[in-house]
Amino acid sequence: MLVDNNRAAVDVIRRNAARLKLETADVSVVSRDYLSYIKSSIDKFDIIFLDPPYGRGYLAKAVEAIRDCGILAYDGILVIESEVGGESVEFEGFEAIKTKEYGRILVNVLRNM
Repeated sequence: MLVDNNRAAVDVIRRNAARLKLETADVSVVSRDYLSYIKSSIDKFDIIFLDPPYGRGYLAKAVEAIRDCGILAYDGILVIESEVGGESVEFEGFEAIKTKEYGRILVNVLRNM
């Protein structure tokens, strides 16, 4: 499941999935606001990747909604891309298991507790 509210980004994701010959059962792309998707989802995920725009407060809102709505399975993994020195990635209910810097990009792997 890939969720983005930017129509151009959704079109690129769909084209890339087609180029990779991924079946629609393998990749679902939803053009929707992230918070409305999280709050209405009935699915549970083992892994969730977050790559919100940097420095706009989306990260904390997304992680809190994921936690509060319970869409990440117990012991599930949350992979967060953020900016080095940007928003905090310490959240109640999650354990940090790995952090790696790639230039100005920071990738954090958290486990749902």
